[in-house]
Amino acid sequence: MGMTDNVARLSAPRDPHGRFAPGGLGRPKGAVAKHSRTLLKQVKAMGPDAVQKLWEALTAGERWAIETVLSHVLPRDRAIEWEGVEPDDIREAIRAGDVGSDEAARLATVLAKISEIEDIATIRDRLDELEQAIRDAK
Repeated sequence: MGMTDNVARLSAPRDPHGRFAPGGLGRPKGAVAKHSRTLLKQVKAMGPDAVQKLWEALTAGERWAIETVLSHVLPRDRAIEWEGVEPDDIREAIRAGDVGSDEAARLATVLAKISEIEDIATIRDRLDELEQAIRDAK
């Protein structure tokens, strides 16, 4: 890149935020720098060695290796078997480490919605009973 290329780059059209305007000079979308491409090739070449070392760490019972593998194997929103689904059950699952705080928060939200639905169903049943009692009284 020569001196005139640098001048052209600096004077290329820009938008109000100082970014290159569409159609102006600049790196094309999706372009990858040469050093990034080289680094990616090097990392890919390490793959078999990395897998071998991970396997060795797993067989040696290294906790970090086990957690790494499980984090990629287990589904993110895992299904948990519950004996009961009450607020105390959620608290116990958090204490035992079976459920993280974010999972517990989502579960609590679901339980609140279920409770609201049950309350609405109860109100609807009582309303039906009252309407029937009024009809019977007439």
